[in-house]
Amino acid sequence: MNKESEAFAGELFDALARKRNIQEESISKAQLRDFWDQISDQSFDSRLKTFFDMVDKDADGRITEDEIKEIICLSATTNKLSNIQKQAEEYAALIMEELDPDDTGFIMIDNLEMLLLHGPSHSTRGDSKYLSKCPKA
Repeated sequence: MNKESEAFAGELFDALARKRNIQEESISKAQLRDFWDQISDQSFDSRLKTFFDMVDKDADGRITEDEIKEIICLSATTNKLSNIQKQAEEYAALIMEELDPDDTGFIMIDNLEMLLLHGPSHSTRGDSKYLSKCPKA
């Protein structure tokens, strides 16, 4: 396992352990089975929850712009996407702009689920203060 993949695996482990209030650096066979069941579950709800838990570092049920930036950087590093990593701040701002239209400073899992299942409810893409800074696809 390369260094980048190891960091991603560590973040996944931390998220799964955090959700179960596991404080130790090691887990039992039963806990490993529970972890495996969650990460191998292909259902939308399970995958969304696992992703949300990975991003929500403080386990408060909310994702902040800083937490989004961290996961973008981690994913970009793991997948060797240096251009994405350089733009992480702008991408995080775009995500917050779409999922936090009331500017509360956080998004909830329901906001993310609605976007993924139904698309944006209101698009600010044409008016984004960050979009012009992002590379064109």
